[in-house]
Amino acid sequence: MIKTTSLSFETRKPSIKPQKKTVFLKEEISDFLKNLGQKRLDLKIELSSVVDKLKYGTRTIHGLEKGDVHFVQYPFNYFFSKKYAHYLGIDFPIHFNMQSFKRREQI
Repeated sequence: MIKTTSLSFETRKPSIKPQKKTVFLKEEISDFLKNLGQKRLDLKIELSSVVDKLKYGTRTIHGLEKGDVHFVQYPFNYFFSKKYAHYLGIDFPIHFNMQSFKRREQI
């Protein structure tokens, strides 16, 4: 005689926990980038000095300082912004993560 057992599976709904904000508004990042430009001017640092030191093109610096989040391709925009802030002596906001610098269609 063959004995059969039935298997039952419990289905559980995953608990939904509130998530921290991981992607920030482009306007928030844009404002930070504009502040970097203002800080450079306040420190009286010439654009040519930035170009020489960081090896960024002039158009790249202009785009960044205008607040254009996509002044260069992702993920370079994140790393360039972070390096530029460090160069100017400004703390890069720890809540700006790399994902925040992606275009919406890339997220």
